[in-house]
Amino acid sequence: DFHIPGRIDLDLTHTYSSSRATTLGPLGYGWTDNYNESITFSLPNGGGDATVHESNGSAVLFTLNGSTYSGPPSEHVALQKIGSLFYLTDAGQNQEVFNAPDANNISWLHQLIDRHGVANPSVAAAYTLTLAYTSGKLSSVTDPNGRTLTFTYDTITGFNRLTVSDNDSPSRSVVFLTDNVPTDATYNDLMQVTDVAGGLTKFTYVAYSGGQYLQSLTDPNNGVTTNTYDPTSHMITSQQDPITTRTTTFSYSGGITTITDPKGNVTQEEYLNGILMSRTIGYGTAQAATWTYAFDPAAVGLTAAVGPNGETVTTVRDANANVLSETDGLGRTTNYTYNSVSEPLTIQDPGGDCNAVPATNCTTNTYNATGDLATTSRPLVGTSQVQTITYNHADNSHPGDVTSMIDADSKTWTYTYDSNGYRNSVTDPLGDKTTYVFNADGWMTSSTSPNGYLTQQDTFVRTPVSGSWGTATDGNVWTKQAGSATYSTTGTQGACPRVRPPSTGCVSTAPATSSSSANGAGPSTRTLAASGSTTRRAQPSSGSASGSPAAPCTSRSGSTVARSRPTGPARPRTRMSLAPDSRGFTATQPTPPGSNSTSSRPTRMRPRPSRITRSAGAPG
Repeated sequence: DFHIPGRIDLDLTHTYSSSRATTLGPLGYGWTDNYNESITFSLPNGGGDATVHESNGSAVLFTLNGSTYSGPPSEHVALQKIGSLFYLTDAGQNQEVFNAPDANNISWLHQLIDRHGVANPSVAAAYTLTLAYTSGKLSSVTDPNGRTLTFTYDTITGFNRLTVSDNDSPSRSVVFLTDNVPTDATYNDLMQVTDVAGGLTKFTYVAYSGGQYLQSLTDPNNGVTTNTYDPTSHMITSQQDPITTRTTTFSYSGGITTITDPKGNVTQEEYLNGILMSRTIGYGTAQAATWTYAFDPAAVGLTAAVGPNGETVTTVRDANANVLSETDGLGRTTNYTYNSVSEPLTIQDPGGDCNAVPATNCTTNTYNATGDLATTSRPLVGTSQVQTITYNHADNSHPGDVTSMIDADSKTWTYTYDSNGYRNSVTDPLGDKTTYVFNADGWMTSSTSPNGYLTQQDTFVRTPVSGSWGTATDGNVWTKQAGSATYSTTGTQGACPRVRPPSTGCVSTAPATSSSSANGAGPSTRTLAASGSTTRRAQPSSGSASGSPAAPCTSRSGSTVARSRPTGPARPRTRMSLAPDSRGFTATQPTPPGSNSTSSRPTRMRPRPSRITRSAGAPG
């Protein structure tokens, strides 16, 4: 819904899970958002055992022993009470702070603190998101630089309305409508969401045993995903694709899930307590291939995988689920060591020796007091030489910022940042400086190269171009069909070489000293044949930008100076993530239009995925 990057990201996401279909969340039955976290207690006034209710719907029990809380080792989190507040710290040393319990004996999420603020309380304000509540409802989330998401609640005919808006200029907003008519079958259900680009997503539900199960999702491009459930188990039995309208079916028996795709291909998966133990593709045929897996139950981490040809990959983990060693199907072993916060100190490649003098085939990392990478040393293959890169963090107010880097040739690069933490200049070892300008939402709006050429990214709203994208008849391969898009360049120092789907922003390049912003030859138009190849290029004398380059524009020297950024709302339809999990529950998070980066706000550190799944040849 929102992603505003910074030293600590300001985000908003909403998700649905049919496992919570009977639970009324802040956005209706089965729905939650990423700030919906709380702690409940077994005794009054915040006493006794504590249960942390996470934004993903899970509940983690912490047992109180004296004044110390003990949680499941597999969670890799610690809960501590200091004064009237509760602090939940993950393995990466990021913290979530919860208020004192309210009148209902519930403690609500109050702050999110990045590890830099945890390690150095004097700079915590630069790495903290602060949540505020009014009458028990979330009213705002504010980042260190004052950027704020404001939550406004009101009613319109038939609906409770939640409007979430940022304080940028112009402001953007997301609107959620929840049914508020008690006699409706969909009472307290989320019915529709209007995203920041004006795209409308609608939902319908089917009721079973007091729960509301998501039956259909209509995306902003009118693609409809439809789910069918077993009326007794409430597990999903079929799902219709929004683009091809073809159906995938699911069946369940004693921990075994059988998936049949629209072409009749069958995959069978076996689970134990929700953990995948085996997967067979082509089940029931002579070509069936099976992968089996073993897990460490304490770390909930993969320890072995055996492929269909008997190739075996093994992994050894420590108590924090860190991979200590992994051996591939050819018997080659890579070893790892870590510091106390699970950052890799050494990586010993197969045949290497980190303890030798000098070390061979060994990468070594060091970190500063706040856990930031300080140096990394890598061996040069075939020699005894080592290349070392050093990262300096000289801004005491923002210790997470890399202010300079000494490369492997002992040359120094320097960096500066704006108030939101965006890198706004890079100076190379020769003293050549490139500068960047970002808006409050984290989008780069312009950059200036060392020779003074200005590159600007527009934020124009794109309109659809007929036939710009489509799918093959089997629904698996995207194809470019007949259609056209235009772009424009200003100045004479760069040209956008090809067109892309018209949903992407165009780049204009001009000398910074130019007195005109439109002194080029005008826009270029290309027509795409059904195969996607360019069939015609014209150079009209005038026009405006309504398309985009397929590659970054280049400076006179040929170096990349900018890449456009998607701005919506016109865009190819996206498949919605509504596939059932191992228990047959649906889970989805509608993808916002123009979304182009992932959140890095403090989240619970989970056991990291291992490479051995791919090494064994397992699909996915």
